[in-house]
Amino acid sequence: MPTVTLLPASTNPTGEARFAWYQFNKRPKAIYAIQHRDGEWESPGISFADFDRFKLVKRPLDWKQGPPPRWFADQELFRDVLLKYIERRYYAFGRGDRYRPLETASLPERIANIKSLVIDSILPLRFKLLRLEKELAEAVADGESDKRIARLCSLIQGVDSEICIAERGPLAIIAAVVYLSYAMNWTSVGVAEELGLRPPFVRQVLNRMNRTWRMMTGEQRVSRYTDGGMMFGKILPPWDKEKLERLRTMRALNIPHWRCARAFGVSNASVRFACHHYIEDPCPGHRAAVRWTPEKLEQARQLREFGKTFKEVAEIMKLKYASTVSMALKNYGVTVQGARKR
Repeated sequence: MPTVTLLPASTNPTGEARFAWYQFNKRPKAIYAIQHRDGEWESPGISFADFDRFKLVKRPLDWKQGPPPRWFADQELFRDVLLKYIERRYYAFGRGDRYRPLETASLPERIANIKSLVIDSILPLRFKLLRLEKELAEAVADGESDKRIARLCSLIQGVDSEICIAERGPLAIIAAVVYLSYAMNWTSVGVAEELGLRPPFVRQVLNRMNRTWRMMTGEQRVSRYTDGGMMFGKILPPWDKEKLERLRTMRALNIPHWRCARAFGVSNASVRFACHHYIEDPCPGHRAAVRWTPEKLEQARQLREFGKTFKEVAEIMKLKYASTVSMALKNYGVTVQGARKR
């Protein structure tokens, strides 16, 4: 299981948070020797003695997407964001007697609850993996399409990865990913090579941790894509002005994202990214995210204590669904005294 050692941070003359120089000494696993089952060795062909005589020329280290987020610089905030992300990842909220509001549950209780949820998730995942492997064997035997077989292979790989992460411990894995990325300034490829993961998983973890922080506080992490960054306002391929105007027209006609993606020959995520960043989506849909700030949560709590139902609270706060209010109060651990049910 990987371990994480927190090292002291230093400050550069510009005032941005930087870390000590000794954290950036060598590339991880520059020299390795792996023996496979057939007896063959895999190695880059250089020895440690040769590597010591090399002249290492390194590029100046800089944060590729701005300085580290604020929640990473504070250990307490880092802990809160990490636990919140793991709880949401394993659906810790709304699980009957296991649910405890965040304001009353202690740190050991939350960690124990997470470990219990992780352990309980392994057995269903193993049964799911067996079912998918059986479906794959039947699909190959029946001669089904390559698309169907590739889809089953992708699902099997995802479930197997979930089992591996659960067995290794998601708290340690995700903490190590965040630390190596922000403190050591390693790329996703270097972090994945060091921890035995895949680069897309590393990037997904960092993105979802920042989304968790934004969900908790409403604060957007400063990056090159935000206001003032070098990439802010730039239209990236495969989009251009003509395609964006066409996408705006299609969305105004209430054409769903997946049909737009098929028309442009891109992924569904690319269409959603364009709708969110490049155009003002004329038809955002019923699942548009609501940014819950402490003021909004306090308003919802007070309305509930005054005897308002979830539907009445949603109408007062100009929300479309009553479930949006109920799930927000539950997920953020807001305790309501004397509230009546819907």
